[in-house]
Amino acid sequence: MSQPPLSEQILVLEQALEVTLFERSRRGGARLTPVGAAILPAVREIDSVEALPALEAGNIDLAFARLDGDLGPTVQSLPLREERLMVALPSHHDLAARTRISLSSLASALYSASLRHKVRAGAVRGIFQSMVEHSDNADLMGKFLGLPCPKLFMYGEQNAGLSYLPHIQAHGVRLAPIVECGRFPMYSNPGAMWQQIADFLRT
Repeated sequence: MSQPPLSEQILVLEQALEVTLFERSRRGGARLTPVGAAILPAVREIDSVEALPALEAGNIDLAFARLDGDLGPTVQSLPLREERLMVALPSHHDLAARTRISLSSLASALYSASLRHKVRAGAVRGIFQSMVEHSDNADLMGKFLGLPCPKLFMYGEQNAGLSYLPHIQAHGVRLAPIVECGRFPMYSNPGAMWQQIADFLRT
């Protein structure tokens, strides 16, 4: 991290904690204050992905991380800074002419772009052949509707026009549209997805 962004984040941290962590000189140097020196031994670097589980497990008391969505009932968050996100697109892209783009409109593209890191290339053909075969010949809809348990069907905004939604709703399936997620609630808005599941289990 370059010096100006680091200095800016330290200032934001000091304002949030209402303490001074560093004494700054006019020559550009800095040294820890007594408060900063007292805090330093307890500070360790942690990845944002690891922060939430560590907080929930009680392994750490405080984390400064990029976290989003529902953090659960045991973790409280305080926004320290908002950052403007930019997206780079080819000039011929469908979204290139827009001045504002929602994250949900990018969800499918972002998921697809990262597929090579999630799926072995040699397995893709077999997976899709199996999906088509079961979809065409295995009566998946009938098996789903015949399950002897309450049923929940979650879907993103881009799948709100699926032709079978009224059919499964008429057969007792609870529909749960997930906002701001495109096609993939699990990857784009997991907080809203888990909230729908929790509400469904409570009813």
